[in-house]
Amino acid sequence: MTAETSEIVIIGAGLSGAAAAWRLAEAGAEVLVLERDRPASELGSSHGSARIFRYAYPDRASTRLVTESRAGWTELERRSGRRLITPSGSLDFGAVRNPHGLARVLEAEGVECELLPRDVAAERWPQMNFDTDVLWHPDAGVIDAESAVSTMLDLAQQAGARVMANWEVAHVEKGGSSGRVGYTVTSFDGRAVDCAQVVVAAGPFLPALLEGLDMPAGFRSRMPEFEVRQETAFHFPYRDFGDTGETECGQAASWPTFIYKGPDIQAYGLPGGRDADFLGQKIAEYNGGRLLRSGYEQDRVIDPAHRKRLIGFVDQVIPGVRAEPYAETTCPFTNVPRDDMIIDRADGITIVSPCSGQGAKFAPVLGELVVDLVLRSGRPQSRFRAAGQRFSTEPPQEDPAPTDAIDLLDQIAEIGVDPERGGYSRPVFSGAELELRRWFIDAALDRDLDTVTDENGVIWAWCEAKPISAGGKGGNEADLESPPTAATRRRKAIVTGSHLDSVPGGGNYDGPLGVASALAAFDDLRSRGVLPAARPFGIAVFPEEEGSRFGVACLGSRLMTGRVSPEAVRELRDKSGRSYAEASVHAGFDPSRIGPTPERLDQVEAFVELHVEQGRKLVDLDQPVALAGSILAHGRWRVSIEGSANHAGTTTMDDRHDPMVVAARIVAEVRNQVLKHEDARGTVGRIQASPGGTNVIASRVDLWIDVRHRESEVARDIVEEIARVLDLAAAEEGCASTMIEESFASEVDFDPQLRARLQSVLPDAPVLDSGAGHDAAALAEAVPTAMLFVRNPTGTSHAPSETVDEVDVLLGQRALTEVLEELLVG
Repeated sequence: MTAETSEIVIIGAGLSGAAAAWRLAEAGAEVLVLERDRPASELGSSHGSARIFRYAYPDRASTRLVTESRAGWTELERRSGRRLITPSGSLDFGAVRNPHGLARVLEAEGVECELLPRDVAAERWPQMNFDTDVLWHPDAGVIDAESAVSTMLDLAQQAGARVMANWEVAHVEKGGSSGRVGYTVTSFDGRAVDCAQVVVAAGPFLPALLEGLDMPAGFRSRMPEFEVRQETAFHFPYRDFGDTGETECGQAASWPTFIYKGPDIQAYGLPGGRDADFLGQKIAEYNGGRLLRSGYEQDRVIDPAHRKRLIGFVDQVIPGVRAEPYAETTCPFTNVPRDDMIIDRADGITIVSPCSGQGAKFAPVLGELVVDLVLRSGRPQSRFRAAGQRFSTEPPQEDPAPTDAIDLLDQIAEIGVDPERGGYSRPVFSGAELELRRWFIDAALDRDLDTVTDENGVIWAWCEAKPISAGGKGGNEADLESPPTAATRRRKAIVTGSHLDSVPGGGNYDGPLGVASALAAFDDLRSRGVLPAARPFGIAVFPEEEGSRFGVACLGSRLMTGRVSPEAVRELRDKSGRSYAEASVHAGFDPSRIGPTPERLDQVEAFVELHVEQGRKLVDLDQPVALAGSILAHGRWRVSIEGSANHAGTTTMDDRHDPMVVAARIVAEVRNQVLKHEDARGTVGRIQASPGGTNVIASRVDLWIDVRHRESEVARDIVEEIARVLDLAAAEEGCASTMIEESFASEVDFDPQLRARLQSVLPDAPVLDSGAGHDAAALAEAVPTAMLFVRNPTGTSHAPSETVDEVDVLLGQRALTEVLEELLVG
């Protein structure tokens, strides 16, 4: 069976899934929604016409989020012409509910409200009995959940999204049977969809679905304990017949919604809407239902003891209704220990679980949060991160013992081994490189770092800054914690990192040493209480640093800084003829989104890269670690020579137009020209003859020239002279030739002020220039950058014999740790 395809698959068509589909589709993404039953199914948590919309929360951040969401509801109503929220106002009372604390939050956020003595509230709402003062906020209301789902899916489909009902997901597999390296989503009846990313908005079915999600192990371990309950809601008839009937659009309901939290019972109520013919108040108890392992265990049977408990509550507290329910229903309700939502993402899988009754009111803003994670490569908000929360009261586990870079390098020692060349071959977007990327994501998640893979394939692992408290005394003052100021939002990060791709037959230290040392440095800094620090800390892993597949070195960092054209990059081709665009889609990335990311670069205060020395100057200086002074100018040029293919035995030497003869002259000329300039370097490391037969004169020869020098002008002068000789040699042989510049990077002097700070920490480290290109050099024009080099006893790099002594690995790790500590807190 041929698999369907879509850029993004959303699992679940409740409020969260519908909101994600609407926002993603209107942002230009190709979206397919898969729903196990039907949208807003009665087996999910988004069915019916009555859900509470309220502003009252004990923290300002949640109230602020409601305000943002209300703008989305207004947009939905305007565009659809439907009433989705019926105004009713809301009452909050009960000793545990703390109306006074809620009032302070609403007032601080500018939300209209009144704090009323219980006797005043009783005069205004005689249909209710109050045991405490009462908070009234008139802008609350009742959400028509089922209509909201329909509206958002309609808008999503108008923007090109597709919705498939009766499509029950069995499992989600990385790569899958199709051979893609995104994800394959498979149903229980064998249908399949290939996609780049998956958004899981499965509501109460999420705990069961987690077993079939091929997600990074570190992400899985961070999933909280989900508690699913089969809650029961009862509809109690109004005593006053004037309270019956549906209000006209824009008119408030005659009854408010309410939330009561007392020492013995916690309950909520709202006008029941069309679910029960508008005849009564829908009332339910918080977390009073039967515990389930997932939504699959629902039986929809009403618990008589639960009914009796609610009837007793209504009889005492809500005299305005008859304490005899005329209708009743069940609804699955999902909780996590911290009573908040889970909106988190790793390696192309986004989990959206608006737990604890949060989903309905926040639906429009949930869609925006998903867009930020999926399309804008945003960071998960810390309050919504999965963090392994548990309902048990066991003390939290201590941070694991620090791991050193030697152990981390051992973990990846078998990935990408090249049995033919020796060493490692890990070209970008290959199976080996993608396995390394997942290894890094797992390692970061195991350390409780937030991971984000951005538009250009750069992986970022973030340790957020310490929160800044607004201060104050008393238990309720925390409720009024101020929002982040412009100053705290603008604190920039200290970032380190390197790359994981390799040249064909390369060593295990070029790139991975910097990544492993970054993780080990984080472990050390956290174990000593340096992290979290007053500013964010990040580790970055850059793709295609070597340029071994698509011919442009430091491709990820150059895309970030705008030093290469996204259009040109999409058309780059590897040896097999596959374009960058095709390879990136196969790997689960969207090539249409690559390009400059100045806003991301603006988050970085400084970037420090640790790298194996590609030479043996440190051996001669008897030092384990050096600082980088500058990077030589360097470029790559492709030479193509067209001749005439013919038989090697029957074609006389005078009758030949042999491009290989021209190529041989150019190889020699590269060396000849480079030797004329002190400290210049020139290499022809790759030649490709076509058709490639031993007894066939080539019809075409392609070769690649690499030239480097301290000064850009000298490097270009060398190449110009080679080009002149190429024209002459080709003409003499009766061939045609072209020379195309594939990439060029001018010389880079690393930030002197940053280097001075590093020298204050490492006073014995020499300063060395390097002829090798690095991501740190590509970033240098955009952010202050520096580099550390670790001694290489053989001086060999880009070869299987590249090595670093274990003692120097640890010395380099310690040097990086000390440098990062200086930048974070010095």
